[in-house]
Amino acid sequence: MHKYKQGTLLAWEEVQKHSRYVKEQAMRQFIRLFPQVKDRTCSTLTWGDETEYLLIRLNHEEQRAYLTCNNGKVISDVKRYQAENSSRNTDTIGCCWTPEFTAHIVESTPLKPFGGTSFGLEFVQRNLKFRREQINSVLVGDDVTEDICISLSYFPRYWCRDSIIPSKYSSQSTPTLVDSLHIQDFMTPLPRCRAVSENIPKRNGFCPSIHIPVFRDESTDSNIAVSLMDGERVPEARPWFIPATGPEQAAGVACLQLTFQCSDFSEARLLHDQLAPLCPIMIALSAATPICKGYLMDWDCRYNILSGCFDYRTAAERGIEPLKDSPFIIPKSPWSTVNGYVSRENVTFNDVQYPYDDDIYKEFLTAEGIDTCFARHMARLFVGDPLFVMEQNLHQTESSSNHLQNIVGTRWPSVKLKMPEEDDEKAGWRVEFRPMGIQLTDFENTAYLIFMVLLTRAVLKLKLDFVMPLSKVDSNMDKASARDASRQQTFAFRAEPSADAEERNLCEMPMDTIINGGNTAGGIEFPGLIPLIRRYLATQEEHENGFRPMIESYLNVISDRAAGRIKTTAQWIRDYVLEHPEYKQDSIVSGKICYDLVKLCSDIQQETVEPEHLDHLVQ
Repeated sequence: MHKYKQGTLLAWEEVQKHSRYVKEQAMRQFIRLFPQVKDRTCSTLTWGDETEYLLIRLNHEEQRAYLTCNNGKVISDVKRYQAENSSRNTDTIGCCWTPEFTAHIVESTPLKPFGGTSFGLEFVQRNLKFRREQINSVLVGDDVTEDICISLSYFPRYWCRDSIIPSKYSSQSTPTLVDSLHIQDFMTPLPRCRAVSENIPKRNGFCPSIHIPVFRDESTDSNIAVSLMDGERVPEARPWFIPATGPEQAAGVACLQLTFQCSDFSEARLLHDQLAPLCPIMIALSAATPICKGYLMDWDCRYNILSGCFDYRTAAERGIEPLKDSPFIIPKSPWSTVNGYVSRENVTFNDVQYPYDDDIYKEFLTAEGIDTCFARHMARLFVGDPLFVMEQNLHQTESSSNHLQNIVGTRWPSVKLKMPEEDDEKAGWRVEFRPMGIQLTDFENTAYLIFMVLLTRAVLKLKLDFVMPLSKVDSNMDKASARDASRQQTFAFRAEPSADAEERNLCEMPMDTIINGGNTAGGIEFPGLIPLIRRYLATQEEHENGFRPMIESYLNVISDRAAGRIKTTAQWIRDYVLEHPEYKQDSIVSGKICYDLVKLCSDIQQETVEPEHLDHLVQ
């Protein structure tokens, strides 16, 4: 999550009036900064995760679960706990807590980055467990009500009026206090959160929305009834679809992200491009969101919801009205796949024509050491307006970078290339990998994190190349959110993933082949991502010293999920609802079903119940 200082927001009309000025200032900030950081190097791999959790209250007497929108208080309590117990901290990494966009989500990160060696990787699961223990230590509970913090992608009855406790009532357990709810009751009370929530609809001229296909069961009603908050615009109704409208309805999901610090600018560009084709694969493999607003969806993932509800393109920019005030037709949402490869050798694969600001592009070319490919990448980020501006930051000194952070921080591609901070000499060029869904247990989340870390090491060591036409990546993304995509869909992928391969053959492959290897439809033997990781590990003696069995246990989670031997989190949640004795084959996740599901997830995470969805892989 981008960190911005507090301040007074300009009204949207003022932001629009100053939009060009802000972008030109951001452009000058980049031109000043880039020569200073372009040659910055880091000798060792470090990385960190962003793991998000939901804040929920269980009422055991009523057997109901409620979202508690009080992340500010919880984080304040955690920081106080950290200060009081610093001398008894047994975790060598530590952790930080920050509020997310919506007030029922908290984000945790390691206090110090992890390393890429076996010595560094062995701390990951331990650190995730430490974070969970730390935040649970400040949550209260008794025999009737219990406040919990769990790694669950989506609260099953999010946006249902009978399942929300606003922050001002969070110290009380009486659910009748939620009768009057406004959209802002869901929001973290930070200026930028409120600004993004309010200004996206103002920029669009309408509130962005998406219609989510409902899972059709025997008794499902085609007319989907959803709760409305006070003052919320009634969404367009479509038979067999669940309407989701506005950023607040999408931002209620938790995710698992990780950021790699690269050795230099060149490696960061390479890694950005190699990770882009992996995004649809990991979305499907980490699927964890089969429920939306109290209904089973016909999707398993959160990503399309975010893409639709954070889409701040105007009707003209979407190509459905003539261009007037908007100079560009923009082919996809700012929350989507990458808008282009950034390495010069991969430019020919940018077959999805994403516009860029030509005037700013020409100015970027004057920056010392920049090439046309990266200048064009940066200019793409300047399409559109800044979503908010703080009044005190409108006119900045030459040494500031606030406007640049503002522009870059409100673009949300699936992979993000990040410049080093000017005032932190230890910070290098980084790449953020953003598509994965949060898993139920620390063991599973560690498995996905370590899989991705080791895969990046294999890419660099073995000179792997997954780059394909960007249109194919977008096509894969369209498939990735489908119900049971990891078992039912095939994805276009490089059949010979070597940078030295003479031909760049693409084949449609099932997930099992992509992860574990096997014959492709074209008759080519694809090695598989996990066998490639093992090939890399064979070159690293340090991984043989006792930690390799643990690495294998993590890789087995990924391998068995790809092969369909164990369920994805989304499949497990869906099957739980379908098999619940109170489910009425109507696609509705009732309050009782929601309570039982959330309590079971909490019990699994507190290790009082065995995680049967992992079966023989439990560690």
